[in-house]
Amino acid sequence: MSLIRFSYSEDPITSLKNKIRHIYDLNQLLLEEEFLNFLYSHYFDDMLKTVAKEDVKSFKNNNQWLKYHPVKALIFNDPTNIWKYLKPVYKKEFSLLVYGKLPDEKQLLATLLLLKKRLDKIKW
Repeated sequence: MSLIRFSYSEDPITSLKNKIRHIYDLNQLLLEEEFLNFLYSHYFDDMLKTVAKEDVKSFKNNNQWLKYHPVKALIFNDPTNIWKYLKPVYKKEFSLLVYGKLPDEKQLLATLLLLKKRLDKIKW
């Protein structure tokens, strides 16, 4: 939800650049069969809706973004275009924080596209 929320910030590109770690984490989690299976289960839909309801309570004054379907958020509406802006941060600043092999940036874009496709199937 954080990536969705920051897609509606005053300066969404900068906000999403600052959240590049979230995209990396999602990519790494979805390499595990257990998490990939969860993504395609109805439990994922339920969890996302529950988190959205809780966010309405948590963000009483700044929750307008929750009325829109998650796939409409900038990060998921056009991931290929948005990734062009995020990729330099991933390849430079973020790469210095990762121990071991940094996943190819195309893999992270593929994860965003996968999430877009999955989010598109959720009734909001």
